[in-house]
Amino acid sequence: MAERLAGAAKLPRGELQRFEIDGFPICVAHVESGRFLAVADTCSHEDQSLSEGWLDGCQIECPRHHAMFSMETGEALSYPAEEPIETFTVAVDGDDLLIERGAVAA
Repeated sequence: MAERLAGAAKLPRGELQRFEIDGFPICVAHVESGRFLAVADTCSHEDQSLSEGWLDGCQIECPRHHAMFSMETGEALSYPAEEPIETFTVAVDGDDLLIERGAVAA
């Protein structure tokens, strides 16, 4: 079942924001193409919030050790991260986002 993030679709393009769903932190990005992507908000290398990092296309960079992850697949793209992060399916419903655990919708 999808969780509704009220008003989250108002996030400006190129921005990241942290949200919580049932106490679980997620990072939502509004990429330049207009898509919304969401991943677990914790770097798999160390306990660092990814939403405090930087967005480059559909990749997110951890602010602590600069590990890169694909926001589309969750794949760790650079050292020191080796483990992937969880991704979420995102749908837009007006100004809200509907977030569901699982593979990212293309």
